[in-house]
Amino acid sequence: MDFDHPAQISAAFLMSAAREKFAAPEGGAADDRCILMFDLYIKARSFSLINKVFFWLSLLAGICVLAWPAFSVVAASAGSEGVTLLESTVVQTSVTALAALCFAVYSHYKKRQAAVETLMRTVLLSGRSADELLPEVVEELQRLDMGFAFKPATGRGK
Repeated sequence: MDFDHPAQISAAFLMSAAREKFAAPEGGAADDRCILMFDLYIKARSFSLINKVFFWLSLLAGICVLAWPAFSVVAASAGSEGVTLLESTVVQTSVTALAALCFAVYSHYKKRQAAVETLMRTVLLSGRSADELLPEVVEELQRLDMGFAFKPATGRGK
């Protein structure tokens, strides 16, 4: 296991632990739990990449939302040509909406990454066989792979 690199994501650490725990003996086949772990690891890594991108976009967009009013005041006082664009409520609303979208995407995929890492912990530490774990893992992955979910209408207002 790789205890020397704490900057790795949890999924990478869990995968290295699974390699040691479920490694194939010399000339033998790998434990099916290792295959399941690697499949989960691939998904966790892709969620992690999306999270990193949208975390930084969210941070940048949040700063823009906070600083936008100052941009327009400074530009107006400096006599800049594009002041009307900076003062436009449409532009300010668009920047705010973009920030909200970035935060929503980050939050959505962060929850997905955490759920996959929890599945990895279950596979690694439960002591159950791959045959016992497979239905639970497949059901959870189907739920995670559905993407954004919208709640159905409750029927109010009819």
